[in-house]
Amino acid sequence: MSYTPQKRTSFNLSVLLNSSSTAINVVLLLVEGMIASRFVTEDNNGIFIVLYSLINFFMVFSDLGFKSGITQRIAAATDNKKAILANSAITFRLLLTAILAFFLWLSQDLIATFDGFEDINQYIIFVIPMFFATSMDELMIGILRGFQIHKPLATLQIVKAVTRLGVTALLVVVYDLQLLALIISWTAGLGLASVIAYFSLPIKKRLMIDFSAVQSMLEFFRPLILIRVVAFFRIYASNFLLAGLLGPESVAFYAFAQRIPNGLQSLTESYNSVFYPRITEQRANGENERANFLLNNSLRILCFLLGGIALFGFMFGEEMMTLLFSTTYSNAGPLFGLILVGLQVQIVNTFMGFALTGSGNPKETSIAITISTPLMLGLIYLLIMVLPNGVYGPIVGIIIEASILNYVFRRIGHKYDYLVSPWLYLKPIIITTAGIGLSVFFEDNFNLADSVWISWSANCAILCMYVIANYSTNVITNEDVKYVFASVKKKKPVPADA
Repeated sequence: MSYTPQKRTSFNLSVLLNSSSTAINVVLLLVEGMIASRFVTEDNNGIFIVLYSLINFFMVFSDLGFKSGITQRIAAATDNKKAILANSAITFRLLLTAILAFFLWLSQDLIATFDGFEDINQYIIFVIPMFFATSMDELMIGILRGFQIHKPLATLQIVKAVTRLGVTALLVVVYDLQLLALIISWTAGLGLASVIAYFSLPIKKRLMIDFSAVQSMLEFFRPLILIRVVAFFRIYASNFLLAGLLGPESVAFYAFAQRIPNGLQSLTESYNSVFYPRITEQRANGENERANFLLNNSLRILCFLLGGIALFGFMFGEEMMTLLFSTTYSNAGPLFGLILVGLQVQIVNTFMGFALTGSGNPKETSIAITISTPLMLGLIYLLIMVLPNGVYGPIVGIIIEASILNYVFRRIGHKYDYLVSPWLYLKPIIITTAGIGLSVFFEDNFNLADSVWISWSANCAILCMYVIANYSTNVITNEDVKYVFASVKKKKPVPADA
């Protein structure tokens, strides 16, 4: 089984390619959402969300840990095994998806008995291709990341978004196909990306299964399966609790406050698509010192950037929410900023978890997440009931649980020779929190809201103080500043993982 090595994209160029393509993807999909909100009825948009939720439920069973695990397996494998792993994973995923699609077809009457799924029988013929496209797109992204060839990945992000936007605009605006247009555009975008990704692989392509390779992968992926199941509940539990305790309006309020943070999370995932295979390779080669440097440096920079965005979002959230989503959601501004703070904390755990998986030790991470999830759900339930504005309950509960989980991850990482320096990423989080507190103090005690310009000037001053505080505490170093200026002047930068 031949594997044709390609020139690997450099770390810095890979980050640039993935970040740029993800940013374009986020913007284009935001435009697609704006079209859907104006030309598709509320009922049809709701049904599409229900169908997408159903797809995600079945994705839990089609994944079996491949989403994260296949990247690690391919990145750590020798050249002659990469093709075997990739071809076996693709063939196995196709067969498993087909079995689950058949089960989905047989279960449509049972699914129709649940609230929100009553009309599933009318759309099942379109949901199955949507399921195939989603499943294969997810796998192909993981495989391409394993080969560390990021130019095709960046291209596919844009192809996916352009296809979805174009098909949605055509079928909704011109032909008024409503729900069917959304399903077709999703299937076309992810399906086309999957096909292009497949032909981009630097291997001799065959539909075959090496059962020993599959067995080995499934044994390694076993803890990741648990993570995927737990992740499903972690993502959707807040919406269920809000709907049950406060009503559907609170779900919409929270969901709109999450939209921009979700886009930023996609940007961090684009960085992770470079970080994860690189740290996997370093650990596989015994380069533990380089891996520690990459992990600590990544956490430091990400927390600084996300902290600045969170502070900006908290102070100017009302204006941003009004501009994008109308005055209906203007009061979600502070919630929007707090969700960004939560994202700052969660990203640390995400990258530490991937670093542990990259070192071949995902089991304890999955156990820690599984044990902490009931704690998170309990906190969310309690805080929704106790807080004066219960809609803040989910994000406050998530921040508390993520902080506890961070300590656990550091202990696990130390066991496997990850020497994490917590102050590198805790300092920007603390400075962000202090900046938010300072902004609230000025707004409450000096009536800054009475003057827009004074309020904006004070908030901009706080943002400047945030940068100065991070620089004075060595969160941002002279080397970082030199690197930025070198990039602006188009000089060849020093590799970030050197």
